[in-house]
Amino acid sequence: MEQICFHNCSFRNCCFKNIIFKKDFAGFAPNYIQGFSSCDFFNVTFENCTINNTFFSVGNLDHINFINTSLCNSLFHRTSFNKVVFSGITTLNNTSFYSPSKSFDISFIGPVEQFHVDAKCAVTAFSYYDKTNITLEEWSKYKIWMSVKHKEVADTLFAIEQIWTTNHIREEHNNYANFYYQRKKAETRSLTKWSRFTGFISEFIIGYGEKPFRALVSMGILIFIFSFVYLFTGFSPTTNSSEIKYCITGHMDSFITLFTDYFQSLYYSFFTMISVGQGSASPSTQFSQIAMSLELLLGAILMTLFTGTLFRKYTK
Repeated sequence: MEQICFHNCSFRNCCFKNIIFKKDFAGFAPNYIQGFSSCDFFNVTFENCTINNTFFSVGNLDHINFINTSLCNSLFHRTSFNKVVFSGITTLNNTSFYSPSKSFDISFIGPVEQFHVDAKCAVTAFSYYDKTNITLEEWSKYKIWMSVKHKEVADTLFAIEQIWTTNHIREEHNNYANFYYQRKKAETRSLTKWSRFTGFISEFIIGYGEKPFRALVSMGILIFIFSFVYLFTGFSPTTNSSEIKYCITGHMDSFITLFTDYFQSLYYSFFTMISVGQGSASPSTQFSQIAMSLELLLGAILMTLFTGTLFRKYTK
């Protein structure tokens, strides 16, 4: 097969056998000279095929079998994978899976050692909000089976992670997505409401242990929020100073005074969050005492999470 492109076609109940897609010998960089654009495949088998410089873009692969197939310098772009099976000796060299959408259900049948990938093989994150391959009829049912689909995404990413590990490809040697993080992200979206909520909290704060600096961002957000809380619940910057307490409906002083008071509140919130205290400042009302206790607790938790995830990230 040489320099042939199919657009908006449907392939059903057919078999590609012993077919070689032309390889571009001009260089190792991908040059997609043939492929399938907006094409749907159903119950199709690729057996003993060598697929070179070929693109599959914006289409559906449904009940597809790749048997003893080699893919070199190829691309799957915004493609839906439903019940796609790779079996036999499989090679994925410089083959990229960019933004799989709608479904990402791929199985690898056989010993993991027979699946070969190189460091140029890329798999980006699943597109949760890309509905390119979903019809209007399917859209009405999408929310019903979306949790099932997200569980399939997690299983696929786990299988891919095992193959990458077997081929000794480390994350820093490759531009592929962080499979652990993406797998946990998919698992969270497949859970029930309460479990999903706790999963979202873990994702936002520490990225499931993969993004420690998110904890610092979370601390910064809380410092900013509590600085306003203290401004309206009341606190004393120093032992001998007067209380700073604003009322929403009260008269506002000059901008310079407001800025100075807010800076004191921000300063107080910062040292409360990092749990070291600042000596002279103190809450002046029961509400500010409750707020300070809550911020101290959250600060201790976030600092522990940041330290733990940072250690895990750089010793993994």
